[in-house]
Amino acid sequence: MEFSSLVFLFVFLPVFLLLFFFLKKGAHNSFLLIASLVFYTWGEGEFLFLLLLSIVVGKLSPGAAGGQNRTKRNTKIYLHPGHYLQPGTAHLF
Repeated sequence: MEFSSLVFLFVFLPVFLLLFFFLKKGAHNSFLLIASLVFYTWGEGEFLFLLLLSIVVGKLSPGAAGGQNRTKRNTKIYLHPGHYLQPGTAHLF
């Protein structure tokens, strides 16, 4: 699906906005994540695994690096996958 397609403009976007504004503020981020996954899966479904992997690594690597066992070595171990995966996936597109 493209941003300029009729399906996006007259189906996806109105439904998304309607649901978004009726949700509680605490559910906005989860809804945005799910709606983004639906949008990108609709257009390029074969990259869903890569998108999910990128989300998980991007979310977990900074938190793991700043945990209680924070040493310089642990920080490097946890941050490097996120540091290389995020630009790497952007480079594919």
